[in-house]
Amino acid sequence: AAMTEMMRRHPDATMELEIALDGEGGKTAADALQDLNTRMLAGDGPDVLILDDTPMEQYAANGLLMNLKDKADFGAMYEELRAGFEKDGNIYYMPARYKLPMLIGDTEDIAGVDTLQQLVDAVVNGKDPAVLDAEVGDPFASIPREERPAMVFDGLSELFDLMWNSGASEVITGEGLNSDKLRTMLEAMKAISDKCGLAKDPEEGSIVGGAIAMSTGGGEGSVITGSPMGYLSKRAQMCGFTVGDLLSTGMIEEKATAYQPFPGLAQGAWQPFAIAGVNAGTQREELAVEFIEALFSQEVQATQTSGFPVSKAAADAQKESINESMKEYRPEGLSFDLDGMVKKLKTPVAPDSSLHDTFFGVAESYCKGTVTIDEAVCQIEQAVRNYLAERQ
Repeated sequence: AAMTEMMRRHPDATMELEIALDGEGGKTAADALQDLNTRMLAGDGPDVLILDDTPMEQYAANGLLMNLKDKADFGAMYEELRAGFEKDGNIYYMPARYKLPMLIGDTEDIAGVDTLQQLVDAVVNGKDPAVLDAEVGDPFASIPREERPAMVFDGLSELFDLMWNSGASEVITGEGLNSDKLRTMLEAMKAISDKCGLAKDPEEGSIVGGAIAMSTGGGEGSVITGSPMGYLSKRAQMCGFTVGDLLSTGMIEEKATAYQPFPGLAQGAWQPFAIAGVNAGTQREELAVEFIEALFSQEVQATQTSGFPVSKAAADAQKESINESMKEYRPEGLSFDLDGMVKKLKTPVAPDSSLHDTFFGVAESYCKGTVTIDEAVCQIEQAVRNYLAERQ
């Protein structure tokens, strides 16, 4: 959408979109990153970069990214989001979209569940999840409130993703791995896994969850997996859910009376992506900065349906558009308080996705009892050392 807007403004200009990983030629993420590093250090490379899964902090520290503080206008952004990427009065990159890891439920159920330890206590001290039999009864039938467990999950991967999306920034910092925080995350995951039976292979004929996708007409939408499905079908008191766009909030407000940032290791976690910056060596500074401003303009932000808009004006415009499109079957429209939710956000969590599978594999082994907590921490420490060495 930003390229379309720039082409509208500059019909005679030529723009080229480079895709670092196009799935061809056998190039790996490490190969693509090495290529980009070489080009950046040589003063070459794209004028505008999407920096997801790159060592953007190192790029900024080494002078490879332009300081946008006095060049691009980010004044329309939510202050809480902008503040997460303004360091010592400098802005070298800024996210154009974000997702929200959330804890969702009734007010009385999520009250006082503000930390990871409080979440673990609520799950461990609650009812055991029911085992569903595919051949008996309705797998989505509700159960009495007093018999509902605190939470249910599809499996270990769903639980891990919530932990990762709301805490990876505390485990992997600019200084490297925080082993104490890693241990805390793994032990919390195992406690919840043990209570919910997530390390066990599903019994034959049983149902452990389900997943549906909510699409926003061109966006990625939100995959609604076991935890929110369990809550929506009144089989759990609350759920964890990484909400991917405004339309998906309709599911929340229909059923829940309260929602808040998911209580992971990071306080007020949010998941930024499409993180944009400008190459300090660009020969087209004016156009590059204008592209950044177009990316963050209301016109572009309001039409992007993957992730939440980063400005209130764009979010309001998008909500109005969604309400207009569904007024026949939902005349009341969306009422999700995004402004109130954003005020609770404090910590952007944007770890390199290449570490996700490594961390999950070790966490899964620990939850299944094939490695001890010390062995799990040691394995991840070694993996992170290798990862950091490759990125130098």
